[in-house]
Amino acid sequence: MLSRRKFVRPSGFRALVVSALSGVFLGLHFALWMESLFLVPVFESTLLVDTYPLLLLVMERLALGGQVRAREVAGLLSGGVFLYLFLGGPGLKLSEGDVYAMISSLFVASYFLLGRVARSRFGLGTVEYVIPTYATASLTALLYSLVRGSFQVPDTPHKILFALLLALVPMIGGHTLMNYLLGFFKSNIVTSIVFTEPIGASVLAYLVLGQVLEPYKVLLGLGVIASIVLVWV
Repeated sequence: MLSRRKFVRPSGFRALVVSALSGVFLGLHFALWMESLFLVPVFESTLLVDTYPLLLLVMERLALGGQVRAREVAGLLSGGVFLYLFLGGPGLKLSEGDVYAMISSLFVASYFLLGRVARSRFGLGTVEYVIPTYATASLTALLYSLVRGSFQVPDTPHKILFALLLALVPMIGGHTLMNYLLGFFKSNIVTSIVFTEPIGASVLAYLVLGQVLEPYKVLLGLGVIASIVLVWV
């Protein structure tokens, strides 16, 4: 948990720039992740994206300082090894979908890092931070889809319902809660709650899409998730 300190209140323009840039990273994260999901299995894409707590650990130490714990080093090393083996080991050859997912992971790590700076260092309130962040994220995702020619307007009640649920549950609900917690906890701790996401996503992909995973990939993926948990605890 963060120690109590005097917040350094930035100028309005500076705070707006940090929030807006954070939103750009969030919008690009979602756009590239959606690209990845159409190219590789759901479990693989989600697992690669959800390695961002490991990236955040490194980014926070480089940008914000702090003591590195032995457990965190062990988590980073084991996570890297399991991920390397998951992607093919010595015969490693990244697909386009893998690259999209890994870049998406870097973008969301950057988003949460800036969120911690805005919330814990600048003292921005949750609403004060998320309004410009979500606005620029939406605009970024819209511009990306227009450039790619993939923009579609939901045209049936079924599609509209799922679009609303996607906006309300993971975005307004999940991300807003995580942004609130960034004012009190380190970002790698806040974001480590995603370690269950690849498991849940793979179950849904099996039930809805019929995607079946090779047992060895499941085991290696669980090794990556265990490494994230090791960094988290």
